[in-house]
Amino acid sequence: PEILEGQLKTDTLNVFVLPSSNRAVVSEVMIHLNELKEDYPIMVFGLERWQQYDNLEADFLHDLQVHLVASSFVDYESKAVKQFLQSYRNRFQTDPDKYAFLGFDVAYFYLRALQKHGIAFQGHLGSMNETTTSVYFDYFKTGMEHGFENENVFILRYRDFQLEIAD
Repeated sequence: PEILEGQLKTDTLNVFVLPSSNRAVVSEVMIHLNELKEDYPIMVFGLERWQQYDNLEADFLHDLQVHLVASSFVDYESKAVKQFLQSYRNRFQTDPDKYAFLGFDVAYFYLRALQKHGIAFQGHLGSMNETTTSVYFDYFKTGMEHGFENENVFILRYRDFQLEIAD
């Protein structure tokens, strides 16, 4: 912490980007930053995988204003998600996992594209921005001789010990 402390400012937000998926490294850095949070305003940006780490204290995630970059996010307060949950539970008598959400979203998006544009739908992907239950599709053409790539990511943050989409 001493090395970090010499670089931090008390009068401005200190932003850390920690693009590591190494659980031990992430945990160690978070412990050190947590020791400094009383004297310095700190915000940390990390990876989607951190959601799976059971060794990160909820207080650290909240107090260090942790933000995560994620390819998908299920907002259980949205109308679309509530409708999907009800239908899924009625049909399968269980809750959907992340793959059920993703499978539904991908099928829904591409079947709508097929319905709207026919078999040549791939030429229209760049104009079909759409939010589904867990993914936002926002394609761009990567080059004249190449295909399309979904460039959307979600920036999530911990607020009141809950993960939500950042403003």
